[in-house]
Amino acid sequence: MSGVAHADFNFSITGTGIGIDNANLAASANFTFKDSTDTLTVTLTNTATEAIRAQGNALTGVFWQFVPQPTLTRVSAALKSGSKVTLNNVVQNASTYNLNSEWAYADGITGYPESAMNNGISASGLGLFSSNDTFSGSGMIGGADYGLISSLGVTGEDGTPTRNFVNNSMVFTFSTSAHLLQTDFKTFAFQYGSALSEPFIPAPEPASTAGIVAGLLVMLKRRKRKA
Repeated sequence: MSGVAHADFNFSITGTGIGIDNANLAASANFTFKDSTDTLTVTLTNTATEAIRAQGNALTGVFWQFVPQPTLTRVSAALKSGSKVTLNNVVQNASTYNLNSEWAYADGITGYPESAMNNGISASGLGLFSSNDTFSGSGMIGGADYGLISSLGVTGEDGTPTRNFVNNSMVFTFSTSAHLLQTDFKTFAFQYGSALSEPFIPAPEPASTAGIVAGLLVMLKRRKRKA
């Protein structure tokens, strides 16, 4: 984008909603771009304040719209510091799991309920992702396995004790030759479970950092005039 100043940016989106069995769902995603290294990181976190009672309440993805669409190259899918892989609330040896093969990213997505959202990161296939879309380029992507649960774990219902989950945050890293802008990111949603019929939560688009800075400058000018 000629004539447009490029810079690092960082923004977060959050969402809350009602899940299966009237569970209280909550999630956040942080997007950080470093222009000097052309690196985008997305940190996805299950911020719910209750244990999950159903597999369909595991946070399995985040979707958004890019305008224009850049080319992102998958680098890694990793546990955020302090997070862990658990089985029936028992911490597992994370080194024995290749999370790059358990999470996927795709662009040009069609068929998501919020049709404008053409990019997504997911631990479940959802009929939208294949093994070629994983961060390793191979693997078995499907079900709610390795989806994100809250820091309170699982209750032991609906088969949750038999699945590996991540408690409670993942970091996804991409490289790109595009000089991204925060305004390139449009509508967002969080996806739960292993089917598109399971809960998803639309998230509001964050205010542009540039817009916030411009607003602060206007306020400062007004204060100076009054003074």
